[in-house]
Amino acid sequence: MEQLGEVITGAMDGDAESILLIFALYFLMMCAFSVRYQLRMKAWPKTRGKLLHSRMEHVAGFEWDPADKLYATDAIYEYQVDGKIHQGKKVSPWVMVASHNARFVLQKQLSRIEVGPGNEVCVYYNPNKPSQAVLIKPSNLGIAVTVLFALFPLALYLTF
Repeated sequence: MEQLGEVITGAMDGDAESILLIFALYFLMMCAFSVRYQLRMKAWPKTRGKLLHSRMEHVAGFEWDPADKLYATDAIYEYQVDGKIHQGKKVSPWVMVASHNARFVLQKQLSRIEVGPGNEVCVYYNPNKPSQAVLIKPSNLGIAVTVLFALFPLALYLTF
């Protein structure tokens, strides 16, 4: 406990090593929550729904300056669980905002939505809260990327 106090005091005094350790531990904890959420989401049941629209939308930056624009996915879909109709907006567990030059990442994400005849889609929903849903479940690769992101600051600290 005494060491934790020293780390916090060191961070407050501007010690780079203490600041990096606190950042690494915080980032590790946030990524651990994310991995846990993604693993739970992988077990969500599915139902059929109808895609009302999906697109990439300009969310920030000046309209006249392409280099300054930021984009995000925008989707609306309807689905039914236990006789109740829900409307969802979340495409995947990864909420992404991309620059003008990185729009291809969002286009790739949108292309992973499996749209059938009549705009039918597979909707994965939280069985404990059916109003929470996504169109794309987390993949093992996405979970692995989250783990790598979690370990990077810790590895940086250990080599500091």
